[in-house]
Order: sequence, then C-alpha cells, then structure tokens
Amino acid sequence: MDVDESLTLDRLGKWALYFNEEGVWEEKYMRILIKEDPIFQQAHETFNKFTANDEHLERYEALMKYERDKAQAISDGREEGLEIGRKVGLEEGRVEGR
Repeated sequence: MDVDESLTLDRLGKWALYFNEEGVWEEKYMRILIKEDPIFQQAHETFNKFTANDEHLERYEALMKYERDKAQAISDGREEGLEIGRKVGLEEGRVEGR
C-alpha cells in the first residue's frame, strides 16, 4: 500500500495498517501514518521503547512464538479430531448399512 493511501483510511483500517507495518516501514513513513493522532503516536513510542530493549524484545518474540505454536497445535488437533470423526462415521455407516 502506498503511504499516501494510508491518509484516507478509516480508523480500523489505520490500526490494521499500523500493526502490519510497525517495525517494517521506515520511520519517516510511519510518522506520516501516526501524525495528528496521539493514540497512534503513543503506540509508536511504546513500540520503539519496547524493541530498543533486547531483553524485552526477546521476551516478546518468545511470547509470539508460543502463541503461534499454540494456535498451530489447536489447528492440528482440530484437524486430527475431524479426521478421526470421519473415519468413525464411515465405519458406523458401514456397520449400519449391513
């Protein structure tokens, strides 16, 4: 997305863009996105403080890895449960069909 387009986003779109681009965009582009909005400025300053500290950054990255791993485990478990359910259902259908 072009930086100029971000100026016309609604508030929800602006938050989505902020979370997607924070830490990725160059500072000058992020300043355009957050200008004239104290909430975004505060979020940006907090992000900069947080990521400037190596220990905090390592904890954050570990937490994000944990959350991704947990979400993947839930997804895998769900898929495994659905597969088992399909097999059981097919077997029950065969038994009932006899």
